[in-house]
Amino acid sequence: MGVLTAGGLLLGTLGTALPLAFAADEQSAVSITKTNDLDGKPLEPGGEFVYTLNGQCSGLTVDCVHFTVTDTLPAEFEVTSLPQSTSTRDVTYDAATRQLTIVYKQALQNPAGETGLRAGQAGSVEVGMRLPADTDVKDGTVVPNSATVDADNAAAATDTSDVTVRIPLVVEPVGTKSWSDGSAVAGSGEESTLTLGVRNDSSSSAQVSQLTVSDTDQQTFEYFDFRSATVTAFPAGADRAQLVVTTADGTTHTGAAISSPGALPLPDGVEPAQVTGFQVVFSNSKGDPLPNDPNGGSVTVQLKLRDTYRSTGQPLKPTDKITVNNCATPQANEAASGTVNGTDACAGYDILPDVLVVNATKKFFPDTNGDWTQQSGEHAVVGENSPVTAQVDAVNQSPFPIKTLTVTEPSTLQPADFAKLDVQQVRLRFPSGATSASLTVTYADGTTSTNAYTADTVVDVAKAGTTVTKVEVVYTGTDADGNPSIAAGADAGLDLHGTLVPGVTAGPLTNCASFTADAGRADGSGTAAGRACQALTVEDPRSASGGSKSTDQTDVPPGQPIPMHLTVRNNGNVPMVNPVLTDPPAKPDGTPDFSAGTPFSVLQIDSITITPSGAPVTVKLWDPTTNSWVPYDAANTDLLHRATAIQVSYAGSLPPEGSYGIDLVTERRPGAGDGTSFQNCFNLTADSGYASGAPVCSAGMTTGPAADAASLNKSISPGQLPEYVPGLPRQHADVALTVLNTGNMSANLLRMTDQDGDFFDAVDLVGITSGQLPAGADRVQVDAYVNGAWVNGTPAGSAALPAGVNAADVTGLRASYTSTSSFNGGYTITPCAATSCSGVLHLDVSPRPALRSTGQPVPAHLEDTLSGEFSTKLEPGGQLAPIAPVTATLDLVKGTPELDVHKTPNTALAPGEDAPFYLKVTNTGTADVPNLVVKDDLPPGIAFLSSFQGDNGQPYRITDVQVPDGTPTVPAPVFTQTTSGSRISGLTWDFSKNADGSAWVLAPGATFTIEIHVTLEAGITADQVVTNTMGATSSDPALVCAGDSQRDGTVFGSGLYCTATATLTAKSGAAFQARKWVSGNDALGWYNTRTKQGVPAGDASCLSATDADGVRYTTAPCIALVNPGDRYHYLMRLQNAGTEAGTAMRIVDRFPVRGDTGVLLPQQRGTAWDNRPTLATEPKLTGPGTMALAYEDTEPLCADDLKMGGAGSAEAQCPATTWDDPFSARALGFRAELTFSPALAPGGTVDLTYAMDTPAKVTQDGDPTVAWNSYAHNETTQRAGSLRVLQPNEPIQVGVATAYGSLQLVKTFGERPGQLGAALDRVPFPFHVVCTDSPVGVGRSTVLDQDYRVSANRPVTVGGIPAGSTCRIWETSARGGASAHPVGDPVTIDVTPGLGSESVQTVRIRNDFRFGGITLAKALTGEAARYAAGKTFTVTVSCALPDAAGDATDLVLHHDYQLTADQPVTVSPLPVNTRCWAEEIDTAGAAKAVVDHGTADDPVTVTAGDPTGATITVTNTYPAGKLTVTKHVVNGGPGPYSFALACTTASGPVPLAAADSAFALKDGESREVTVPDGAECTVTERDTPAGDAVGYSVADGRTTVHGSAAVEVTNTFEPPAPSPSPTPSTPTDNGGGTLPSTGAGWALWASATALLTLLAGAALRLTTRSRRH
Repeated sequence: MGVLTAGGLLLGTLGTALPLAFAADEQSAVSITKTNDLDGKPLEPGGEFVYTLNGQCSGLTVDCVHFTVTDTLPAEFEVTSLPQSTSTRDVTYDAATRQLTIVYKQALQNPAGETGLRAGQAGSVEVGMRLPADTDVKDGTVVPNSATVDADNAAAATDTSDVTVRIPLVVEPVGTKSWSDGSAVAGSGEESTLTLGVRNDSSSSAQVSQLTVSDTDQQTFEYFDFRSATVTAFPAGADRAQLVVTTADGTTHTGAAISSPGALPLPDGVEPAQVTGFQVVFSNSKGDPLPNDPNGGSVTVQLKLRDTYRSTGQPLKPTDKITVNNCATPQANEAASGTVNGTDACAGYDILPDVLVVNATKKFFPDTNGDWTQQSGEHAVVGENSPVTAQVDAVNQSPFPIKTLTVTEPSTLQPADFAKLDVQQVRLRFPSGATSASLTVTYADGTTSTNAYTADTVVDVAKAGTTVTKVEVVYTGTDADGNPSIAAGADAGLDLHGTLVPGVTAGPLTNCASFTADAGRADGSGTAAGRACQALTVEDPRSASGGSKSTDQTDVPPGQPIPMHLTVRNNGNVPMVNPVLTDPPAKPDGTPDFSAGTPFSVLQIDSITITPSGAPVTVKLWDPTTNSWVPYDAANTDLLHRATAIQVSYAGSLPPEGSYGIDLVTERRPGAGDGTSFQNCFNLTADSGYASGAPVCSAGMTTGPAADAASLNKSISPGQLPEYVPGLPRQHADVALTVLNTGNMSANLLRMTDQDGDFFDAVDLVGITSGQLPAGADRVQVDAYVNGAWVNGTPAGSAALPAGVNAADVTGLRASYTSTSSFNGGYTITPCAATSCSGVLHLDVSPRPALRSTGQPVPAHLEDTLSGEFSTKLEPGGQLAPIAPVTATLDLVKGTPELDVHKTPNTALAPGEDAPFYLKVTNTGTADVPNLVVKDDLPPGIAFLSSFQGDNGQPYRITDVQVPDGTPTVPAPVFTQTTSGSRISGLTWDFSKNADGSAWVLAPGATFTIEIHVTLEAGITADQVVTNTMGATSSDPALVCAGDSQRDGTVFGSGLYCTATATLTAKSGAAFQARKWVSGNDALGWYNTRTKQGVPAGDASCLSATDADGVRYTTAPCIALVNPGDRYHYLMRLQNAGTEAGTAMRIVDRFPVRGDTGVLLPQQRGTAWDNRPTLATEPKLTGPGTMALAYEDTEPLCADDLKMGGAGSAEAQCPATTWDDPFSARALGFRAELTFSPALAPGGTVDLTYAMDTPAKVTQDGDPTVAWNSYAHNETTQRAGSLRVLQPNEPIQVGVATAYGSLQLVKTFGERPGQLGAALDRVPFPFHVVCTDSPVGVGRSTVLDQDYRVSANRPVTVGGIPAGSTCRIWETSARGGASAHPVGDPVTIDVTPGLGSESVQTVRIRNDFRFGGITLAKALTGEAARYAAGKTFTVTVSCALPDAAGDATDLVLHHDYQLTADQPVTVSPLPVNTRCWAEEIDTAGAAKAVVDHGTADDPVTVTAGDPTGATITVTNTYPAGKLTVTKHVVNGGPGPYSFALACTTASGPVPLAAADSAFALKDGESREVTVPDGAECTVTERDTPAGDAVGYSVADGRTTVHGSAAVEVTNTFEPPAPSPSPTPSTPTDNGGGTLPSTGAGWALWASATALLTLLAGAALRLTTRSRRH
């Protein structure tokens, strides 16, 4: 767990390298190296080599998206092997374009969600190639091949590998030959065709001027004549062909040349038949060399089969097949090598003998029924004229078709016993290819009959008065051209059927047939003849009979029909003629012999039946009243009952093995007493000398009383089944219900009832599987108990549930057996003790998952009780007699948990490749598998690929899950890794629990597969095979394994494990795995960038490694943590992970600094430290090799040395002006050059370790704040004796971080009144924080010294504190209370790192307060104070806690109180030492309001003890004003007049005394009223008299009293009317038209009115000005 593996070194672990952000402009870089393993040596035809394509993603933090390698493989080479697709790459090859494409699909970290190749990783593949042996590539050709790598976020890169071709001089002509049609019959003169080919398969360096194909095999021309030769194709480059022939004298002759395909001319003067050998020579007319040619030239040569041997002239008539093996020799003329012969090309030809071959077979057998076959019971017997059949089959065994095939019966050379056969029929069977047949039959009277036929047929040949003496058939076959057509292998058949003649004696009877055949040729021996014989055994007559007699019951009660069964069989070889059965046995005269008794003295006959019904038999009965045989009459009951014997006569011949039967139904005679025993026998007689045998008897019978009885039986098989578990297939048991009539009386009903409620509560009926009717019953009715009621079925011949009833709903069954027969009143179910007579019902039942009734588990023990009933004539009134119940049991036992495991596939891997293993687990048992644990052992050589992206970020995947319906799916297991040193040696998956913690079981039938991926582990050698074993176990001690297993083994330890294995084979290759590791301050732990969580140092979620000094390191996805100033350590671990030894290694390391980049790539590493760490120690080598170190203080760092110049390559190295600084803290990087002598073997490892110091100050920049570091390396290896330079690579960067934490400062209080909670929560309290740390190797330093104001409702978070710092926190002021942590007693806390999720450590300081109160009082002064009495005044009280100086600073109370002069207010509770003051909001019109503690500068202090405490007094002063109201009357009475007075102040109406608010005044009177100074008063006259006009000296009688004020009210009435004056006389005519006089009185009234109006206006103006002032 959490350790370095080979796979981890090469591919790393999927972790989140900080920073994670990926922008579109963030680029990675790709590179590729293409090499071959020829090491500069030339490649020759047929030679093989390997291209190695090593592509790399060189990003430091940004991965290569859609990293793709493409290579169009050279057409000059053949592909012999291609890399395979794996979980991390897809490989495709287009054979048409020869393009190889490799797309990497690792799940990337940055950018997340993409696929490709991760930063710092390489992908290496090998491609096998071969130069074809027949290549036309020219000698010295250089074949280049380039591979390209590309990615979406990187510029493409290309590398080329050249292969030089060397073509050795190889001269190789190749010939081909075929000969059709492959065979001929000697003497046929058949022509055949030789096809010869020749091509130039020489190397491209050969200068071939001429190609020749020669056929000079003398054996060929011994049998064949040359006819002609034709060129059908020219070899490439040839335009000239000549035929050169050899004649019998050994001389050669050359024909004319041709330049295009066609017939080759024979040389002048040479006839075809003279040729005894030939050559065809191809060349170029210009003398140009002929190129390598895959097709070549071809020639066809016609040959003819000779009639004679060429050498002797004797006829060619072989008696055996001659095989001519003809060979042609290809030749090439090459400039340097001369004539070179190639391998002969040969073809065979068969010369077949012209002897015709025919084979024949013969059959001769009894055939009584004339069906041309022998059947059982057919015999040839002396004196019986037995029908027989003779068959002849003549087969053309010649290798050629023939024209005629003749079969003759009998053979003329051996007629044998043909005369003993009287032939009646002939059957013709045509051979294949025959077109006609001529049948000739010769008779004893000398006549013949000949007929033609064209198809198979049967011919009747019998002729009255004579017999057949000879039969001959000639089959003829010719095709349309008259050629023979009876095919090779054709079968000609001639069959004869007839009877043996009288006088034939016992013994063998031989029949022979002859045949002849003609090939249809005029020449040669084209005919054949032969014969075939077969003997027929004729038997002496043998008379033998067989018979049997049985009875259905031997106990004979009264009133019970008793069937008897008598059988007669002919066991002889001759027919039984007119057999007669007599029961009891007959005397010689045919009458019954009663001397031994007769069953019919006790039994009366009810009926007789003959089987088969058509048998030719006659039945007679012995009538004791007439002592004679009388015919059977089924209707004559009296005769049947009184008869005392029976006779059954068969008319005619009963053939051998023939039989018939007699069934009797008998019944005990009335009056026959009990206890009588008797025998029951019959005998047989027959004509034709049949000798009777011993009587045939049934078992003895005894009379007795009637008895009824029936029995039941019940069984359940198997008696044990596995208990139900989800997923287990339904288990089945067979319930057999049996009922049997065991009395001696027939029954009309047998019934079984299975209605066991408990049993059917626990099981389901699946169905009725089979049944058997009891003897005498012909139907059964099955009723079903469903939902508490019986559903009746229908009687039928077989058992079935009632229509519409579902078997699973049935909770009871009733089976009733009856008969449709009316015999015996329906009482037909006979007594029988044999099981074959029983009524049987087989039920298929299956235990339920739970009880039908309650849903509870099914009990382990089940009992099923069967009851029954029956009815015989003994039961009165149709009542049913019960049958004693029987019980069967079914036990449900725990099943067997069985695991079947498989591990696949066996695979082969090259360094850098990975492949899957599939671990399949299946429960093949009958019980759940609890606490399932699956393990996988990883032996050395196999490295677990922890970077494989499986389920939910895990390095494995669960696939192919199948669980039974209703069972939980496979849960996510608890996955752990076992380590052995620095490698992962085992994997464990614990499936015991579901996600909710409940137990999980693998149900029967459930299966799943675990997919993991592995790579080669460093140190494995090429072709090494490593076996990987998986195991699965359970806590159940009953577990068994379906396959291999081990118990208490060395691989998995104690217990039983079901095991399976797969193998991994290492392929050769070169690869180095490299990783950088970091060790920090273990007390701070590590940070897992994948989970974004801090973990303890050494946590299993992180990879870890240990150096030679015991220092523990980690790497991605985890980073080490340090404090500012800490010393931390780096480990570079490099391992030879290939199969080639390493000779040199170079390393360049650039130290972290903000803004730094990688070594090979100008990519930002993302270092966040604002000050760089410094080199503290020189790198130290642990492991083989020697090391030279160099340092550099200035940028840029030179990385050219990684091209391995001087160490296997000729690349330029870094100049001497670089890497020339001494070791010091100023170094920005170092270079290490390692050499290995001896070479670093596969699996060899080197470690480089050094230390750096963290800067004393690192500002937080990220959480955590990381410094990233990476290095680049390259190596040289040995391959086949030469040096091989690998590709420079920069492994993924490693991080070290300063971590930070936070403090949350929280204010709390002790007990406090609820009404003060919110107020106190708002008060800030002064906290002082001092944090210090102690870097490794450095003294303590202060990192924080600061004051903070903290209130209960606003805690303060202080962040950016280096993790591991020690902080002291205290309160500098208790704000009047008592602090839990004053300066002398601070809180001390160690800061823990936040690491991605803020780490906040809470500091709580509690304050405790005592409480008191204050009193708020109101005082009223002044002449008008009485008017404020009873008023409510609003006073705001403010209270604040004191600061350290005692000054009031932060309010705990600011509240308005309602106050009256006569009721003080107490304000409490208030914290002791609180400073309080007050302010009056509304003075209620007071001229002056004074608060004795009215500001924060002059507060009262709350003291302990007295809840009323100090008093704040608010004094209001109200001075008085005088208002005078005066009354004036004009033209009216003196009064008095009524007035109302109302006054208000800013605080509301003034409560005037009643005498002041309403009073009366007379004209000239005044009233003075005292009112609050500043009051606004309104005087209103009430009840104004009619005609009165009221005027006020102030508008509306309203005035403000400032010291004094007056209001004058004047009532003005209209003056009285004047006394009338004497009225002058009014002339009726004024005579001169002048105006009349108005009179002096009106003038005076108008003048007075005008004066009053002026006075009133003046008064109004004065009033207005007064009010304005």
